[in-house]
Amino acid sequence: MAEDLSKGNRRDPGWKYNYLKDPDDTTRVTCNFCGKTTTGGINRAKQHLIGNFRNAAKCKKCPEKVREELKNYMEEKKIRKEVYNNMEEYYSSD
Repeated sequence: MAEDLSKGNRRDPGWKYNYLKDPDDTTRVTCNFCGKTTTGGINRAKQHLIGNFRNAAKCKKCPEKVREELKNYMEEKKIRKEVYNNMEEYYSSD
């Protein structure tokens, strides 16, 4: 049941591989592969799946294909955010 609620209207691909343990607490996210519950929302859960982050232990059961998908998504999102911030600075400096 919690799995269905966590998918809802969310666009982040991390929700394909995680679910909310408690629908009322969006900071506690559980890994579909190993069952580990992380606190810190979907971003921390993605870090757990990808690995190589200081604040999240790497999931040993996550397939490499999933790691690559999430890593690419996070890198693209970071670039989009930087571009948006640069555009905001450009237009606000008029």
